[in-house]
Amino acid sequence: FQYLGRCQALLQAGETPADFVSVGKPQGADVIPWRIFRNGLTVRDGRIVLPSGRSYPFLSVAHDGRLLPQDVRKIAELLEQGATIVCSKPGGTPGLTYFPKADAEVKSSALWSDEPVRTIGKGKLYTRGRPDDAIRDLKITPLIIIDGGSSIATTARQTAEGHVFFVANTQDVAAEFTASFRVDGIRPELWDAEDGSMRFAPVWRQKDGRTEVDLQLERQDSVFVIFRDAKLPADHVVSVSSTPATDSPLKILNARFGAPTANRWADVTAQLQQLAKSGSIRIPQVNPGVFQNDPASNIVKQLEVEYTLNGATQKITVAENEPLSLGTPPVSKPFHLMAAADGSVTATSFEALRAELLFASGKREALELPAPAPRTTIDGPWAVTLNSPVEEKRVIQLTSLVDLSRSEDPAIRYFSGTATYGCQFEVSDLKSGAVLDLGKVHDLARVSINGKNLGVVWMKPFTIDVSSALKAGSNQIEISVTNTWHNRLVGDEQHPADFEWGEDRGQRGHAMKAYPEWFIKNEARPEQRRKGFVTWYYHRKETPLLPAGLVGPVTLVPRGVAR
Repeated sequence: FQYLGRCQALLQAGETPADFVSVGKPQGADVIPWRIFRNGLTVRDGRIVLPSGRSYPFLSVAHDGRLLPQDVRKIAELLEQGATIVCSKPGGTPGLTYFPKADAEVKSSALWSDEPVRTIGKGKLYTRGRPDDAIRDLKITPLIIIDGGSSIATTARQTAEGHVFFVANTQDVAAEFTASFRVDGIRPELWDAEDGSMRFAPVWRQKDGRTEVDLQLERQDSVFVIFRDAKLPADHVVSVSSTPATDSPLKILNARFGAPTANRWADVTAQLQQLAKSGSIRIPQVNPGVFQNDPASNIVKQLEVEYTLNGATQKITVAENEPLSLGTPPVSKPFHLMAAADGSVTATSFEALRAELLFASGKREALELPAPAPRTTIDGPWAVTLNSPVEEKRVIQLTSLVDLSRSEDPAIRYFSGTATYGCQFEVSDLKSGAVLDLGKVHDLARVSINGKNLGVVWMKPFTIDVSSALKAGSNQIEISVTNTWHNRLVGDEQHPADFEWGEDRGQRGHAMKAYPEWFIKNEARPEQRRKGFVTWYYHRKETPLLPAGLVGPVTLVPRGVAR
């Protein structure tokens, strides 16, 4: 909810930027009604200004071939004041008022000629009625341009304090790309709605009146890019080139995606090679959306990959909609930069890495990050406290992490609530901090180490920085995992109902016919093994259970640091 609240606060602030304003009908920008056009528009410094103060570089007058005489006169008035207007020549007036005089006035207007662009008074009239012509001549570039990334969604807001851009990776794989914004002379910041952190963008550059920002986003991740402070640092990083200190053990040799039955294939070698640079590939579902290419529409396809892993050449075939998993997965971003106010940066990595930083001044700086300490799997044993609003609290012991819904014990198998996992683990190297990777989590988790609450993780990859809570020697960890009501409601259906059923609507569920007498009289329910009480049931005795709890593996991943 904090994530949603922060997103809504920023995305409701100010106004949505628009390249122009149109009257009559929408044309891909803001639109105003005819009454505002006739009585509310003014021109200031060549820009169209609304009564609210919002302004635009030009006005487009969309019509169906006819305009009222007073509208033609209003166009002439705005042109004399210096406005830029897009409007094709009308063929007459739409009504019979003052006909035929009004019709003749519109047809005989001297505003239009065969010239595509006319200078009238202090303004310009684009006589062909195409907004793109004015956008081209006024050199209005797109608000946001994404280079190097697919399925990147964006939106923007303009406030009195600055520019707000929301950038989201809608794919199920991580993305590295450059976002170019129509903003110049202001330093970009990155605001994370998930944890509320605000930091300077570490790698950016100004080019042709725009600001380009290099971004890394995890799967289904997002960031706000904010421009609000005109003070620029004396120098800053404009590009980074990095290579692993040792070659990646995973190398993609050849890859193709297609239908062998139709012998129709798409070469996806380059795309998988890009994904393999991190040392692994994780694709939840192999499908045309991953590769932005469907070589055989409506035909079942497969992915064929030839690769080397730790020096051995192997081949794998993955059916469409099945997962692909190769190599050792990285934790979060393998290479991360943090920028200070003066433009200097701190680099962190989860692997040995060499990098070269290029600054705006032309200076080059080499970085070498040593290999961090080995990853540590926190194996337990785990003391697990099961806390449900409808059942008594109980503590169980687990020698290893398992899916609770697979337990032989019905009280555990049908558990819904918060399961808190606790154990101790040892830490020897605290030089550079670490990230905790929880592995598989169903469905969200709060992490605490040595009594310090580190926050909630609620989406993949379920990682969290735990550097501030670690200490040398023994550490106590608690991971509180909460799942949904699904499994408990399926568990209830294993026992007889203590109420009368209403109509059964199949997949749409079935209803309780009426509140039972014991409920109305606030008496103990007859069937004590049923824990939930809802008026509409979607769960059946045979409904499959959902995975529950912390499945892991839980891994502590140290990182290297260079300044």
